[in-house]
Amino acid sequence: MTKRLLLGMAGAAILAFSPGAAAAGIISLVPSHSTVTAGDIFQVDLIATDLQIGGYDLILAYNPLLGLIEESGVLFDSSLGGPDDSFTFLFPGLDSLELGEVSLLTSPADLAARQSSLSFPLAHLTVTALSAGTLNFDFVS
Repeated sequence: MTKRLLLGMAGAAILAFSPGAAAAGIISLVPSHSTVTAGDIFQVDLIATDLQIGGYDLILAYNPLLGLIEESGVLFDSSLGGPDDSFTFLFPGLDSLELGEVSLLTSPADLAARQSSLSFPLAHLTVTALSAGTLNFDFVS
């Protein structure tokens, strides 16, 4: 019998990027697969939608008995200037992962050009399914 791991995405961080703005952008997690077998490796993408940002700092909480995320499995995208023109940081915890990036681009036009789509990736997390269950990721901050 094949054990299955259902990947559930719990919530999304909603960010208003300018005071008094009528519309708010979101940062969300998008899995490459919704159901995987224990031992499978899959990807979860951190996606910004309807935002233009120069940096972020997020803490994701998850159950480490269901999924493993190694530091080497986190890849920051080029939307904020990376890898050469951004500062990235990653702090793994027992049941959480803090990740962030700050753009070092000096021209707002250069940053806007990298974020010209409605949605763009910020980072990619490689996850190994360890056992059956639903792996939820919660935004802590």
